Amino acid sequence: MIREDQETGFRERQDPLFLHIPDTSREIPSMEIPISFPANTLQAGMKNGKDEEKTLFLYTDGASRGNPGPSAWAYLILDEKGATLEERAGGIGIRTNNEAEYHGLIEGLRAALRHGGTKISVCSDSELVIRQMNGRYRVSAPRLLPLFHEAKSVAGRFRTIEYHSVPREHPVITRADRLCNAVLDEEARR
Repeated sequence: MIREDQETGFRERQDPLFLHIPDTSREIPSMEIPISFPANTLQAGMKNGKDEEKTLFLYTDGASRGNPGPSAWAYLILDEKGATLEERAGGIGIRTNNEAEYHGLIEGLRAALRHGGTKISVCSDSELVIRQMNGRYRVSAPRLLPLFHEAKSVAGRFRTIEYHSVPREHPVITRADRLCNAVLDEEARR
């Protein structure tokens, strides 16, 4: 079965192995953050015939208060100059931390598609998610398998995708963590 995504115009094959995860999250307002990168970590777009690569940097995070417990995801998309193009976070109910990490990745990848990214550098402090997406770890948890397949499906739409494990102290990951916590705080007040 073929399904066309109305937002991106992409067509994808729907298999029973792939679970479509609807966007049922609550958004929080976007905020700009100042950040600088070492010059050697950013790569300018390259011309490929008539096509030009659009490199984007996707930073993702997930948080759970309890494991499982109330959970949230967040992502930030930066361009090659380090400017924030989009940041977003949402709640996903009672989930594990690893499920929240995958939701952040999936939502961030979908957003990178909307921004026209062709080459994506994904950064996360979740070594599990990064190593599973790189193929270094197998996915054995039944709760993570459908999320892994969904992330791989969306990731397959990019020309190039790289996954990098970064420390929790990275300034953009710290910002993503604050976005997750803002969602969890807001939901706790309800």
